[in-house]
Amino acid sequence: MMRRDIISFVNLLFLSAAFILISFLLHFTCGTHTRLLSAKLRLGALIINLTSAFSSGGDGAPFVSCYRQLPRDHIYIKPKGGARLRQGTEDLILQGRIENGTRNAYSFVLLDNENNEVIHGEIEFSCVDKESSIKEFEIKLPESLMPGDYILGFFLISEAELKYADIRNPHRRFNFSLISNPDKVSD
Repeated sequence: MMRRDIISFVNLLFLSAAFILISFLLHFTCGTHTRLLSAKLRLGALIINLTSAFSSGGDGAPFVSCYRQLPRDHIYIKPKGGARLRQGTEDLILQGRIENGTRNAYSFVLLDNENNEVIHGEIEFSCVDKESSIKEFEIKLPESLMPGDYILGFFLISEAELKYADIRNPHRRFNFSLISNPDKVSD
């Protein structure tokens, strides 16, 4: 957890304690003390503001609220190594999910830094939750992939339809760098 998140959480605890104390004091005045009532309303607004900031995400997931809904076919990748993947490790298995999915088939294309196609394929789902329309998947990148910068593009079409698509203009893209693994001993 980042330092900023810890500080915000501690602030939220203090604000909640002050809110409870003011509510308790306001109860004894039968709600007639206007300054206490004003302070309680201001603290309540601050608490709501902080808790909404906590729930808004920040890990690549879009902001969702009652007024701004999740976009259709939102593809979300959470690699184990972040945007820098290491050769010869489990970083080469990219895990992701499609939220609010509307299609039956999705595909991907891996491009190198010169926009040359390295691999392509259809996304195979490991878990499908029909109630919440979340589809989870894994993409295994080849072990023979050389270090460099890559773009993983996602498309809302099947692999067979991919040959007619502009592979440089995907629905969603994920940029990452593959670095060599100095810990791996080569034979």
